[in-house]
Amino acid sequence: MKRILRVLFLLVVLLVGFAAGLWVFFPWNQAAQVAFDEAVRNLNGRGIDMSALDVSGRGGLRPSLSVRGVVMNHPLLTANMALIEGSLDPVRSLFARGVAVDLRLGSGTLQLLQGQSLGWQRGVLALKAGASGVDVADLDLTGDLTVKGGFLFDPGQGKLSRAALEIAVPPEADSLMTGLRALLPLRKESEGRWKVERP
Repeated sequence: MKRILRVLFLLVVLLVGFAAGLWVFFPWNQAAQVAFDEAVRNLNGRGIDMSALDVSGRGGLRPSLSVRGVVMNHPLLTANMALIEGSLDPVRSLFARGVAVDLRLGSGTLQLLQGQSLGWQRGVLALKAGASGVDVADLDLTGDLTVKGGFLFDPGQGKLSRAALEIAVPPEADSLMTGLRALLPLRKESEGRWKVERP
């Protein structure tokens, strides 16, 4: 019996060591590029073109992704971001049965066709992508454009299935927000204050 337990213990240690080796030496840089390319393909199917100057990945206990010089073009608007950094959360990913990533956003701008634009300095959010869709929580974007809250996006239907977002802009940018009603179910609360709510 002791011999069987010893063999089982050694087998478990060997499997854990093998899994750890795979995790540490996994080609995270190539995985980051593949993930970005897949995101580009998905967005193209929704009428959004995305490009970046540089995409890189790093391994470790929490593998990370870095995307620089991001540009997203939609027929109604353009978004530019200096930097997106993400770190994979393996434990949350396991429980979510998908991918859970903590994202940090660098400065950026949102520009409508009419030439109006809004900027932000930085932002953070927790993203989970799984069978139920793309779930964004703890969104906190700060700058001229301030956004707080979260939402669930259903890629199959191409719309928000749940949302609770509070948005603040300078009062003179209210006309820009009115233009965004073509994309989002925006409701004006007061001058410079908007909400997106879906039950």
